[in-house]
Amino acid sequence: MRSRSWHGTKLARSLAAVALAAAAGFPQIAHARVAGGAGARADCYAEFDGITAIPNSHPPRVECVDGDACDQDGVCGNGFCEFNIRLCVNQNDPDIPVCRPPRDGLARLKVVPPRFSELADGLDLTKSTCGESYSVAVAAHRGPFGPDRPGRQQLRVIAWARNATPTVDSDEVTLVCVPRPRNSPCGPTTTTTTVPTTTTTTLPTTTTTVATTTTTRPTTTTTVATTTTTAPTTTTTTTVATTTTTVATTTTTVATTTTTVPTTSTTVATTTTTTTTTITLVNGCDPATATDLTGQPVTVTFSGAPTFAYSPKCFVASAGTRVTFSGSFQFHPLVGGEVVNGAKVPDPLSPITPTGTGTSASFTLTTPGTYPFYCDIHALPFGMEGAAFIVPTTATTTTVATTTTTVATTTTTVATTTTTVPTTTTVTTTTTATTSTTNTTSTTSTSSTTTTTVPLCAPIVVGQPIPNTYVLRGATGEKRCTTNSAANRFASCISDAGCGNTAGACMSLPWVTADGQVMPFSTGTQTTFTVTAPGTFPTCEHSVCIPCGNPNASCPGIPGCEVPDNPNGCVPRGTQGCCDQPGFIVPTFFVNILGGLCSRVDQIACGGGVVNTSNPQTGDNDVNKTGDTSDPGADCCYNGHPASECLNNTNLNDDPSLTAQGGCNTNGAGKDYKGKIVRTIGNGSRDADGIHFRLVTPELSTTWTDGQSPPGTCAPGSTYDDGELLVSQLILKAEPTTAGASGSFTDQNGDGCKRAGAGFIAASNLQTDGPIAVPGAQAGGPARPQSYDGTQGSVAAAVSEVFSGPNSPIRDIGFVAITPFMPADVVPAQSCSCTVEPGCPE
Repeated sequence: MRSRSWHGTKLARSLAAVALAAAAGFPQIAHARVAGGAGARADCYAEFDGITAIPNSHPPRVECVDGDACDQDGVCGNGFCEFNIRLCVNQNDPDIPVCRPPRDGLARLKVVPPRFSELADGLDLTKSTCGESYSVAVAAHRGPFGPDRPGRQQLRVIAWARNATPTVDSDEVTLVCVPRPRNSPCGPTTTTTTVPTTTTTTLPTTTTTVATTTTTRPTTTTTVATTTTTAPTTTTTTTVATTTTTVATTTTTVATTTTTVPTTSTTVATTTTTTTTTITLVNGCDPATATDLTGQPVTVTFSGAPTFAYSPKCFVASAGTRVTFSGSFQFHPLVGGEVVNGAKVPDPLSPITPTGTGTSASFTLTTPGTYPFYCDIHALPFGMEGAAFIVPTTATTTTVATTTTTVATTTTTVATTTTTVPTTTTVTTTTTATTSTTNTTSTTSTSSTTTTTVPLCAPIVVGQPIPNTYVLRGATGEKRCTTNSAANRFASCISDAGCGNTAGACMSLPWVTADGQVMPFSTGTQTTFTVTAPGTFPTCEHSVCIPCGNPNASCPGIPGCEVPDNPNGCVPRGTQGCCDQPGFIVPTFFVNILGGLCSRVDQIACGGGVVNTSNPQTGDNDVNKTGDTSDPGADCCYNGHPASECLNNTNLNDDPSLTAQGGCNTNGAGKDYKGKIVRTIGNGSRDADGIHFRLVTPELSTTWTDGQSPPGTCAPGSTYDDGELLVSQLILKAEPTTAGASGSFTDQNGDGCKRAGAGFIAASNLQTDGPIAVPGAQAGGPARPQSYDGTQGSVAAAVSEVFSGPNSPIRDIGFVAITPFMPADVVPAQSCSCTVEPGCPE
């Protein structure tokens, strides 16, 4: 029996230990078969034999604790679990009675990842047979720089039947090696030592008698003295001197003088209060002695041995300061919280959110207060902790003196005296009195000036005009439960326990899930867009354009799709090139499934969307997408139809019936790229306050096993080349939005069929059709807008259905992507014009 493994030399060194373990009587594991993946009717085409899966696990999962009986290397605590597996084909399996092996056997068999292809060596695909056992070793993850956690290795086998229906069986199994628990050490090792055997041989004695002469030979006995030397045992006792220092206490008495003023008797009561102030340190920090960094940005660096410390550990900063932590979060996970009495107490409301990946993370601390933080691994053993003391920003008040001058008004009254001199003509005297009345009229004129202020839309970048060219750059965000979590889907988390104990479900943003597979996404994502004309108040919704250049230019990231006659099986659109001046860029990134894959996303047409800067927010930019695999819709044309029925890529109501498509299964309605996806914008409620982005870009997603990268890795800048294994290629029209996103598979034409494939989680999961909803900020979800002042970036979410076609064994899937971004920046202006055209299937 062959026994080979990917960790080769390590296995060779353990062979002797395996033999000893067998001799010592290790119990043998009860072997079983693992099948499943493409539907019960095809499950017997190919099966994994020799392993036992956890009941009801999807995909099937086989777990083993290092050193238990299931670990076939027989070595306890070596950090590896070894599984002995063989591949069986064309089986009459009584556990799958609905499956009949193909009468003519299999046409082809593929094992993914390719380094395990020896599983299929020597198999006669035309017969019912099993191959030789193959050893697969899975490494567990042990400290000292991180917590113990299980290691995983996924295997997938794809079998194509010859002249049978179903035609494809795709089976997958996940091998899990659980580290030996610290409280369950390995048992004592039994060593059998074979002592050399001493054999005594007695030779026959011959006595010779010679006549008259007897010769006696002297016998010599040699005694070897045995000397036993006993080494004396020396005991050394070291006494460490303890020095106690007593600090003298100085008491100062202040004399109080009472002065009595004559005449007035005043009694002044003097009270002397002694105040003892006890300073409570926060993570070892005192605000009085913390480093003063007010009014400036703050960068906190950190590293491991020998310091295990943050620098600065304790600091004072102004409200609104952007604090950047710089170091390896993989080895030093950052948590906002306090270490109290030897226990770590995370603060779920801290703006310093849990961060476990990447090398840089920034947080804006806007509210005055104390914000402690610590390293989740090294806080307790090494005191790796610190605190930020945020103080209000100092305000400057300028008082302008106002001078009021009062002018005195003087009123002068002139007395008029009229004297009538009596004229004596006769004895009669005449007196005449004259009364003079003066009327004064006062007129007051009031001049009124009215100023009208027209409300303006908030800028996308503070201090910059809205018509501009901008870039959104990817960032690392908090941990969130993934789509396949057993509980608290998309909620904040610190560990898998907060996600219903689903293994690997608590993951730092950004990440993507598709058919239940979880993939960390690239933080190097960026989107460049142009706003040509701003929207108007109060809606303040500005249309954007995402450039492309030539959409059919040579695609440097996937040269394997440009080989004549397409021998590598790329999707048709993948052979037609991609944008040579893309505004949307996703660098090649590593996908830790199926033994390690490379993945990249290329833009294949210009994009658009909106930015809404209304304050308060008036927009409604939630995105909902519903898909139906058997309803191709008005935008899908079928190959072979005459031109009269399919003009300008528009289908003229000639959708084939479900029966004509081959039924609602992966070899019928699920075997093409066609279907119908209905997109709805808005959910009837206004979005959370802030600057919202909703951007749509046609994309081509390519995932492959890279032949140039070391096994189990993806080297930066890797490309999909001719001859490399293409795992999947998907056409996407993702529409990430900061307001919230949702999606589901629904029966839109009433034929009883909506999905033929894995869906959002797994074909056997009752929730795989959705609806799957990523809430916005108002509902406590991960999607959130950029702050108006530009101190906090946004988080965008995208949810959609994908009809992946005949080249993908998973067929119809749903994907979810959640991506944090830094605040938008202005970049050199670019001209851009685009009309996003509808197309099959959306």
